[in-house]
Amino acid sequence: MTLDEHGCIDMRDTCWVSERDVLLPGCTCVACQGDKHSKAYIHHLVQAKEMLAEILLFGHNLHHLLQLCQELSNASAQGQGTLNEFCDFIESQLVSLKHPAT
Repeated sequence: MTLDEHGCIDMRDTCWVSERDVLLPGCTCVACQGDKHSKAYIHHLVQAKEMLAEILLFGHNLHHLLQLCQELSNASAQGQGTLNEFCDFIESQLVSLKHPAT
């Protein structure tokens, strides 16, 4: 599983076999930068059980987790948002884990 703009996606799914885009266009993580690793390539790595797949997906997800923490820190420092809004956001993300977008 990895993150895209709609939530979580399953890179084992065969729908990625011919997808030439990176995991998330505009992302600056190691997996997406420079358009080197397409969804099709990462899908192949996952299917082949290559360690590089785990490294790229972990790097991508960690990048987004760190970005989220930075955004939360910035919003807190600026007095933006409420705890209830944050909890609603987290709940929506957890729902997308249970029911990924297709």
